[in-house]
Amino acid sequence: MTTKEKFKFKAILLVADAPTAFGRIYSRELCEKLVERLTKRPYIVVQEFNQVERKLKNVRVDEVWKQKIMASIKSAEMVGDNLVFEAECRLSRDGKKLSGMVQTLGIEDIQFVPVGRGIPDDKGVIGDNYEIIYVAVEPNDK
Repeated sequence: MTTKEKFKFKAILLVADAPTAFGRIYSRELCEKLVERLTKRPYIVVQEFNQVERKLKNVRVDEVWKQKIMASIKSAEMVGDNLVFEAECRLSRDGKKLSGMVQTLGIEDIQFVPVGRGIPDDKGVIGDNYEIIYVAVEPNDK
């Protein structure tokens, strides 16, 4: 890989009809809608959630922090029950940070979480009106 090439990787974002770490459930139908959205432009981006830094800089957790974008999601697909996306890291400092995380920790030690707007029902199932804003990334807590 030359220094000008952008690092690409694939990762699982969601498992259809299974609870996330936060107890939310995304139906297969919603996951298929998300595949469609993740493949369209404008691209959905990947960035750190980082609540502390966001609070210090007055950036809400439910909005894209343009200066901190690490990667853009270029495509997505359902592989069995898994919603898998392919992303391309930016050549910025933050993009290189994500590229380094993936290459050093390995994709299985990184957690990707959809951040969006949607109201779960009393069983934690997110409604079909869910709107994805960005994908947050952080190392897995082990």
